[in-house]
Order: sequence, then structure tokens, then C-alpha cells
Amino acid sequence: MSSEDERHRFIFDSVSKISPSDLHWEEFTLLPELGKFCDDAATQILSCGFTKQGVTLQHQVMDQGDANQIVFVKNKPCVLTGENIGSALSMTSVTDAPTLALYHAINNIYFPLVRNSLDPKLQKVLTQLTSALGNVVKKQPASGTQDGDLDDIQSVDEEVESWERLSSRSSKLRDRERAQAFLEFLKPIKNEMTSLESTPLNKCHEVAEKVQDYLDDLWKAVVDSGSPYGETRMRHLLTVLGNSWTRYIQNELSSVSIWTDAYHTIRDALGSAVTVCDKFHASSDMLTNQFWKRYAPQPWVGEKFVSRSVQDLSSRLEEILNVRVVHEQLTRLLSDNEQRDLSTATAFKPFVNVNALYNNPYTLPKWRSAVAQYERAMVPAEKKISGKLKKHFHEIGGQPHQLLREFQRYRELVMRPSVRGELVAERETLLAQLLTYVKGLKDEFTKRTSGYGRERSAQESGKNLSELVNIVVWVRQLIARVTDTNVTATNLLGDLQGYKSFSTECASLKQEMNAYMTEQVEMWVNEIEGLMEDQDNPLALQMGGKLMDLSHSDGKLRVFYSERLVSLLREVRQLTALGFVIPAKIQKVAATAQKFYRHGVVLKQVENFYNSIDEQMLECQKMMMLESALAFEETIRNPKPGTTGTGKSVSVTWDNPSQLESYITRLQSAADRL
Repeated sequence: MSSEDERHRFIFDSVSKISPSDLHWEEFTLLPELGKFCDDAATQILSCGFTKQGVTLQHQVMDQGDANQIVFVKNKPCVLTGENIGSALSMTSVTDAPTLALYHAINNIYFPLVRNSLDPKLQKVLTQLTSALGNVVKKQPASGTQDGDLDDIQSVDEEVESWERLSSRSSKLRDRERAQAFLEFLKPIKNEMTSLESTPLNKCHEVAEKVQDYLDDLWKAVVDSGSPYGETRMRHLLTVLGNSWTRYIQNELSSVSIWTDAYHTIRDALGSAVTVCDKFHASSDMLTNQFWKRYAPQPWVGEKFVSRSVQDLSSRLEEILNVRVVHEQLTRLLSDNEQRDLSTATAFKPFVNVNALYNNPYTLPKWRSAVAQYERAMVPAEKKISGKLKKHFHEIGGQPHQLLREFQRYRELVMRPSVRGELVAERETLLAQLLTYVKGLKDEFTKRTSGYGRERSAQESGKNLSELVNIVVWVRQLIARVTDTNVTATNLLGDLQGYKSFSTECASLKQEMNAYMTEQVEMWVNEIEGLMEDQDNPLALQMGGKLMDLSHSDGKLRVFYSERLVSLLREVRQLTALGFVIPAKIQKVAATAQKFYRHGVVLKQVENFYNSIDEQMLECQKMMMLESALAFEETIRNPKPGTTGTGKSVSVTWDNPSQLESYITRLQSAADRL
């Protein structure tokens, strides 16, 4: 290898990195173009083109269309040597279209380098050239469809520019209008994402919520002509947004030292970052798996969107946080001397040269290697801690809730393989106590539900709807407690022999609770539907029916807006908020009742006042109040001025809102005078 030409080796290594086929050193070095380029000062270009047959070398740039090539250029006429090859040689790769390569070279490399040193006129020319090249490489399809090359759009800014070009240059009016409709929501998204540059991690949730709202508006944008914002393009936009959020989080965390800063500082920073990732995941799921799936004009038909970049970052952040939490718990339980003996201060040394915030196939092996080194170094400390935890848990073994809290307090530490193995007996004690706790919840459920069966519901029909909501809330609280207990057991006790039967017990109890809750709601639905069909006392508010009735036989006033209807309004609202689907006909009854709720409440007050007025007046007051009382009764009997009641009763209907409003005003005025 001592006779190897280092100039040839440099060029060979550079070319072989991007060659689609394997290159052979011996064959490559025998190519005459290579030798001439290195030895002839006048030969200043070496172009290496890639074809299916292999590599082709020429002393001029090849016109190969979109084929890839790499071009070496001497900065000045010279013979290449081992000493000058680093300074005398420039290298450029041309991938895909040459125009695209030229645009990125100028826009991303050379223009930023020379911008401040150029004459203003030359700066303007270069800016115009960059803009013109950008318009060429990002040209929108003439038809204005969404089948363009989305790979060129890697930021929200570029997406906005794409639609702005269509808006200003398309010859078709419908394409311009369509672009304007989308820009109405894309521009605010761009502004919100730009504002992230000056927004700290713990203050960015409002930006995320606004972006979600604008995305929803964009998906539902009304386009009079042309197609709406399609699923393929929206999926790409969500990918771009996910990448933007990933870069934002990485940039924000670059200001802290993950392995050397104080634990509480890193805990808060990583916690905020994970929360942002969770927020983006929740937003994407809500839009693509809920809202848009049910949007009839344009339903989302594909799988729900998941951002790979945000997911990978979130996973890595949780790993980092777990390492820091475990280390903090270890050092908290060790004395200063024990920490010194176990070298806990240098535990993070394997991570020093690892960029932990970047999670991809290339960085993953290095990260895993660092984690493995860290874990091996911590085994002695973990064994030391296992004995301390064993003693600590044994001291509080007779207090189930306190034992559970302590296990949860040291959860990350207990889940370490070496610690988990040392605490088998203590964990089995906790599992037995959790099983007793779950059985207690089952006994409580069985005891209380025995009083809420069908027989009791039938006996109290029409009077205990609010109690139904209480039952639902209570059952859901029990389910949440069982779920939380099972999750805790899964994390801490999942490897124990008795865990499977415990998990089965939890699942069976949750299934029983859910079935009971569903049964109670179905009974309520059947009850309401039965009342709606009751001919003698219908629950539904009849629009053409009586407003109220004044009987001549007993002189009592009766308003046809029952207290049951008021309860129904409340129950429908609460059950809907709890996630239950209310039948359409019950919703219709509730909507009608809600429309006249205010009037119904006023009339019920008048009813109570009129029917009890005899009891409220003293005998000596009756003559003084006779005129006002007669006027009040006349208003009740004759709702329209200038009419007189005849027959046994006078009826007023709900089907005229303006007359109803006028009548209630007169009725209230008469009641006030009385």
C-alpha cells in the first residue's frame, strides 16, 4: 500500500461513496482520464458519470439528463499533489435535474457565503437569479391539480409559495380561486410556525392549538370550483409540520446540557418537550382519526397520520429522561461515600460524544452502545440500592396504600432488570395487596348496583334521571381506578407468576362495569321513548298543542312544560358530554324543549304563583287586591288583547314565538302589579 497514489485514492473514495454500483480500485486507477486529470495542469475538469454499466470519466461536464454525476474542478491550473489536493480541488455532485442542483447550490451554499461582500447591484441580480431558478424547480402543474412533486416542498413557507404561484400565474379562474381559499388558512399556519422561533417550550401549546384549528379549516375549506385540499397533500403537510416541530424542540433543547445540568432543569425541559410531542400526536389523531373521518363532504379514508420524526424524538426524549430519573433516584439513596466509591459522578461519560437528541438508523447504534456502557457501569450501584429498597419496602409492607406509593415513587428504579430481580418477594407482596384492593372494588360495585337494577328503575321512573348520571360517573370512576391499578401492576409486576390472573380479574371487572353502565343508559332511553309515546301525558313538547290550561272546575292553572322536560334537557347534555350517543328522536325533543326553556321556566313560576295566591293573601287584603287579581286572571284567560274566553278552558299554543313573547311580557307585568 506504500506505492498507492493518494490522489487516486482521494478521488476513488469520493466517487465510490455515491456510485450505485461497486467500483474496483485496480480498474478505476487504470482509467487514462484519471491520470491525465491528476498529472496535467491544463486539464481542470474530471466528470464522473454513473450508468448501469459503471462509471464513465470525461474531461468535460456530461449532459446525462437527470442521471447523477460528480464533478472535480481545479481552482487553478496545476498538477495535483498530496499536499495541494485539499486546497486546489473543488468537488460538486449533481443529482436529479441539473437545474435543481444549480438552484440549491446557489441558494443554500454560495449566496449565503458571498451575500454580505457583494455590491448591492450584484446582490440584486443574484437574488433575481435565485428567485427565477426557484420558480422553475418549484413550478406548479398547469392544471392546478394536486399531483405535483411534493418532495420539493419541505416547509410550510414552500407550501404557501406553491399556492401563491398558482394564485398569481394560473390562467384558469377556478385554480386561482381555489389557491386563494387554501391560502386563507395556510398563511396563518405559516405565521404561527414562524412565531415558534421566539416561543419557549413551555409556552408553545397555544401555537399548537391554533395550528390544529387552521388545519381543520383548511381541510373543510369551501371550494366553489375544483377539488378540496386532498388527503395526499394534507398528509404531506402534516409530515412537514411534524418535521418542523421536531427541529424546534431539538433547537430549544440545544441550550441545555442534558448530561451535566441540574436534574430538575433537565427534567422540566425534557418533560415540556415530551408534552409538545404528545400534543402533536393527539392533534394529528383527533384530526385524521376522528374529526375528518366523520366529515361527510370529504372524509379521511386512509390510516390516521403519525409523524415518524416526532415519534422517534419523543421515544428518545423518554429514554433520556428515564436515564436521568434512575440516576437521580440512585444518587438520592446513596451516601456521599457510596457515590464516590461507585463512581456515580462519571456515570454519564459514555454519552458525552453522542448527540442524544437525534434518533435515526445512523445514530441508533451509537446511542445503544452508550446506554449499554452506562448500564454496565451502574450494576454495582443498583445492587447496593436493591438492598436498601428491600429493607425500606419491608418496613411498610403492612400498609398497602403506602407500599404502592413507594413503589410508584421509585418506579423507574424498580423496573431496572437487576433491581427487579432482587425485589421479587416485595413485589409479590404488592401484587397480593393490589388483588385484595381490586376485589374490594368489586364488592363495592356489587353491593351498590344491587339497589339500582331494573326493578328499582321501574319503580322510580321519571324521577331519578339525575341519579342515572351519578351512576355513570361513579362506575367510570371505579373503572378508572381498576385501570390505573392494572397499569401500575403491568409496569412493576408484569413478570410475576400471579400477574396473569390479576390482569384477568381486572379485565373481567371492567367488562362487568361497562355492561352495567350501558344497560342503565339503555333503560333510560327506553323510558324516555315510552314517555314520548304516552298519549295521556306526552313528554315531547307539542308545537301546536296547548301552552297552558286554566280549568273552571277547580280554578287551577296548568302549564304544559313539565319538570320532567327540564330534567331531560340536563340529562341529554350530561350524557352527551360523557360520550354516549343519544337517539335522534330524543335529541329532537330536547332541542325543541331547549328552544322554549326560558319561556317554560317563566310560565311555571306564574303557575306556582297563581295556584297558591289564595294561601298567600290575608283576608283583609283581598278587597284591596281585587282589581289587580281580576286583571291578572283576565290576562291568563285571554292571552290576546280584546278577546274573551268561552267554554271550560282557554288554550294558547307554542307555535308563534312572537305572540308567545308578547303574551309572557303581559303576563309578567300583570303578576308584578299583583
